[in-house]
Amino acid sequence: DRAGRLKSYLPMVTIIIPAYNAERTLRVCLTSLIRQDYPPEKYRVIVIDDGSTDGTGTLFGHIELPENFILIGHTENRGLAAARNTGIQNAVGEILIFLDADMEVASDFISRHVAQYARPEVVGIVSELKPAPENPYDKYQRYLYESKRGARVIGANKPLSYKYFIFGLTSIKRSALEASGKFDAHIRHYGGEDTETAYRLWQKYPDGLFYAPDIVVMHHHYRPFSRVLQL
Repeated sequence: DRAGRLKSYLPMVTIIIPAYNAERTLRVCLTSLIRQDYPPEKYRVIVIDDGSTDGTGTLFGHIELPENFILIGHTENRGLAAARNTGIQNAVGEILIFLDADMEVASDFISRHVAQYARPEVVGIVSELKPAPENPYDKYQRYLYESKRGARVIGANKPLSYKYFIFGLTSIKRSALEASGKFDAHIRHYGGEDTETAYRLWQKYPDGLFYAPDIVVMHHHYRPFSRVLQL
């Protein structure tokens, strides 16, 4: 039937979630991914427990998850770049989605990302980030989420510079990432590994990275300004 034929054309997608001591938020993230309108046989969710010391690794035993949800454990904390690389090594399909463990997505999150790749020039898509309602909303949070900064400066349908392409809520063509290279696992400090990866991507595909403001992701993480300065 027509529905079956349409489904067969949908690309296979792998969602890669690095998780380090993410017990508090990971359940919300996974629950939102169970509720996707994308066919379950067309996507895989890989959680990489990066040597957590809390209940992150045992969470899979406490939630009823579909067969397309997979947990991979690192015996020690190896950092965000190494965790994402483990996800890439175990991924299937044409499109990779990188999602942080403190993100919650709408039921059409995968479908909306996949739809963007109908445009042949698209190599990667970064979503729009909004704060979760339970987070404190101070002056720094207003700057993060309301000001015209980052990808919002460029807007939709215009190629982004690498510096606006962050990987915590992003999809990418697997072939493009393989061509430019995986994450540099030597970069362990906050905020470096995704910018460096995006720079290599941008060098190969300077007109291929885009922002999709209509794909909204909820951020269940509060980081005060004092902590950001420390990082």
